[in-house]
Amino acid sequence: MIADVSLVPQSVLDQWSPIVYGADLWEYARENTIRKNLCNSDFAGEIKGYGSKLVIRKKPAVQTHKFVANAPFVPQKLTADSIEVTVGRGRTWAVTISEWEEMTSDIKGWQSIVTQEGGKQLDEDEEIEFFQSIAAFGNPENQGHGAGLRNGIYELGTADLPLLVTRADADFVAAGDTSVADPVVGSQGAALLLCDIDAMMSEQPGFGQQQPFAVIPPAFANLVRKSEHFSRLTHAETDGWALRKGLKAIGMIGGLTLYQSNLLYTFKQAGGRRTVFDIVFGDKRAITYADIVSRIDVKVPQDVIGVKHIVATHIYDWFCPRPEYLGHALVTIGAAA
Repeated sequence: MIADVSLVPQSVLDQWSPIVYGADLWEYARENTIRKNLCNSDFAGEIKGYGSKLVIRKKPAVQTHKFVANAPFVPQKLTADSIEVTVGRGRTWAVTISEWEEMTSDIKGWQSIVTQEGGKQLDEDEEIEFFQSIAAFGNPENQGHGAGLRNGIYELGTADLPLLVTRADADFVAAGDTSVADPVVGSQGAALLLCDIDAMMSEQPGFGQQQPFAVIPPAFANLVRKSEHFSRLTHAETDGWALRKGLKAIGMIGGLTLYQSNLLYTFKQAGGRRTVFDIVFGDKRAITYADIVSRIDVKVPQDVIGVKHIVATHIYDWFCPRPEYLGHALVTIGAAA
């Protein structure tokens, strides 16, 4: 229903601000949702609805042998493994709108505003769900103590002993502090941790061929920006692919494109002493994402006059067919004890 503004008192219309309620506000709010840009969309067109089954094929591994002149060759019988997954995620919202309240509201386009706000909240809640669920994805070699496929020399923190990232370059861990692993000191330490992650992931054959990334919390990003290892994205790079897709890319370290998000998975250490952040890194081959565009229905109840229900549904899911290209670092940020 489109309200007839001639029926609305002038004093109410004066309260509406097109700056506050303009569409740009919602586009700005969506800049923090980045999950679709960390995943491939190889199966995006194959979802028919909730409960759809997908068969994800894995490429066969071809073996090589040392050449010996005049020796017979033995052909390899190729096998292509696959995994079958079921789409089982979805989120919805539903609101009731009074036609009289919509008509007399000081907010122009009330139904449109509600729909946009619902979409924004849907994006944010799904982003939280995404980062929380993928905390269980990834190879053991790409996380924890002694990480690294070949060297096993990298310290990326554990739930019991996260890496302490200090905010000051002079901070140190007090003797006897057993709640954290060896400290990552200041801005240079934060940057070098990302350099280690880049080097460690490069031990995985083929890593980096599809947009390698790391997602870091804002406080960590603030430290990294101060490091000499940090390369800020140029305006051309940002405008060309980042901002148009609503990304929050802040720059690069080594071969990793860095994104910051305040929606990363966090948890409290035992006793609630420190908040631990799950820094996620990998490349786009690790996780595949598929969804159905949100459907919005307007339903008019038969037993109530003057109201309508707006119902929106979004069906989606993500899977990790290539866990070797995904990893985690567990850090806590703050002053040393």
